[in-house]
Amino acid sequence: MYIINYGIVSSIGGIILFLMIMIAFYIFYIEKKDKKMFFNFLFSLLFLFLATRDFYFIPLGNPRVFLIAKKIFFLSFILAFTFFLNTIKFKTNGTKFFSLFIKLSLLIPIAFYISATSFFQLMEYYNRFSWIPAFILIYTIFIYNKNSKYTMLFSFLIFTIIHDLILVSFPIKNSKFLLSYGIFSYTIFIGLTLVEELRKAHIKVKEISLKAFIDPLTNLHNRVYLENIPFSDNDTIIFFDMNDLKKINDKHGHDAGDKALIYLANTVKKTLRKNDYILRLGGDEFVAVMKNCSPSIAKQKFELIQNEIKNYKIPLSISYGITKYKNDIKKTLKSADRYMYRMKSEIKKSKKYKYKYK
Repeated sequence: MYIINYGIVSSIGGIILFLMIMIAFYIFYIEKKDKKMFFNFLFSLLFLFLATRDFYFIPLGNPRVFLIAKKIFFLSFILAFTFFLNTIKFKTNGTKFFSLFIKLSLLIPIAFYISATSFFQLMEYYNRFSWIPAFILIYTIFIYNKNSKYTMLFSFLIFTIIHDLILVSFPIKNSKFLLSYGIFSYTIFIGLTLVEELRKAHIKVKEISLKAFIDPLTNLHNRVYLENIPFSDNDTIIFFDMNDLKKINDKHGHDAGDKALIYLANTVKKTLRKNDYILRLGGDEFVAVMKNCSPSIAKQKFELIQNEIKNYKIPLSISYGITKYKNDIKKTLKSADRYMYRMKSEIKKSKKYKYKYK
């Protein structure tokens, strides 16, 4: 009667699924600095998938083919383990030497597996040298004894490996090999790692998307964000800019001009409500969208801003145009822009504001 090993069936299914996810991650999402780790995880899973075929390999009566197949399966286990170890950062003295020592020690079973001339000799080498990866895992647990994720994974893997090695050397009636469940635990670990990386990638994409809408100087929204504002007929649009920014730059330097823009942005942000939108279009031009607000209230707010920025170390002023939102933001901005330049013209004629340090 044919018995289904559900542990290995689940492992193979999980490996195939995670391979597909990791390939997608590697191509589309993973940053360059993280690709080396995912490259090792990917090849670890590939060789592990190949190694698990040993559980379902059916010999065709040819001893040579059977021996070659067994060699491929055993070598795949070692290579899967090697690539997995490459995902671990060993923080010990002489890290490079330790890493080299591990790789050289894993060459020992590889060399003996390849040199085996019969299946019985291959199994003898397998029983003898499978202790090497087990001891490496034990030492890895000792290094990562404060990391519960690694400790639990390695402890279970070691348990299954040592259990099966003992069972091969000292057969016990009705006992079952557990390595398939160790492989299953490894696929679970890969899955958890992918979930964590997916979470990090989501946060990174969100941060990048937010930066795409933020003006780096003032930390206000930029003009691109206009497309994301839910306008309504009850909104009031204010188009404003700083008067004579060029004169400030020429007289006091661009750094002083930048600080003046930041001061203006912070003053407007402090004066308006939290549900209002403030955008820097570029240079000295800004737009405010006051939600569910009348033009008269908007005017009061910007009069307060005008009085506040006079007290800056370089007395500042702004020109602004106020209008209700009218179905189309571009047309509304043009209307507000006209009112703003009308005010700017009146300010220049009055010659009321002079730009100098107090």
